[in-house]
Parts: sequence; structure tokens; C-alpha cells
Amino acid sequence: MNFDYLETFTITLIFFSVFVGGIVKGSVGIGMSMFSVPIIVFILPPTKAMMLLCVPVIATNFIQMSIKKGISDYRFFPMFLMLFTGILIGGKLILQLNFQTISIIIALTIILFTFINFLGLNLKNIKKKMKKYYL
Repeated sequence: MNFDYLETFTITLIFFSVFVGGIVKGSVGIGMSMFSVPIIVFILPPTKAMMLLCVPVIATNFIQMSIKKGISDYRFFPMFLMLFTGILIGGKLILQLNFQTISIIIALTIILFTFINFLGLNLKNIKKKMKKYYL
């Protein structure tokens, strides 16, 4: 296994980007990966940058839920089921797909979520619209 990229500067930059990404997530509620990955990609390949953030993302989600007293609440179960499923599928795809395909998938995902956010679609709004038209 090649560990040439484990220099002091690299490790410091990774910890700094995860730390500041954690501050962003703590302030806004989301965005740790969208902040940290682009910084880490300056010094590591994107696949390694994304794989490095799997554990911090899961840890921050647990911390965020425990602060809101939600770990025992079953409403978070679908989120964690999809989170772990996504990590398993994404981990396999990252190892098998080439860089250009991964970049296209990431770009399309960001565009999709930006479009959804721009339209103001969220679960509450969708429920309201469904009640309005079907009840």
C-alpha cells in the first residue's frame, strides 16, 4: 500500500477542512462534504477524498441527532438505512468507475439538489400540495 500522500501538510489540510466543514454543518445543518471534499481534492484524488469523509459524515450525523435527542426516535431510521446503503453502493462505485464518470455523477447530483432547493421542494411542501389536491 502506498502512503506517500501522508505528509504533515496533507494531514493538516485534511483535518482543517473537516474541522471547518464540521463548523459549517453545525451552523447550517448540512454541507460538510460539499465544503471539505473540494479542499481535499487539491492534494488527493477525488476518490480518496470522498472515502476519507465517510466516517466524519456518519459521526457528525450521530452527534447532530444526539444533540436533538433523536437517536432513539424511529423517524431517523429511513435516513440511516439510506445513508449506509448509499455508502456501500457508493464505495463500490468509486472503486470501479473512472474519474470522469464520478465527476459527472457528482455534478448531476449537485445540479439536481440545487434545482430541487430552488423550486422550494421539501417534504413539508410536498405533503401540503398532496393534501391540497387529493383531500
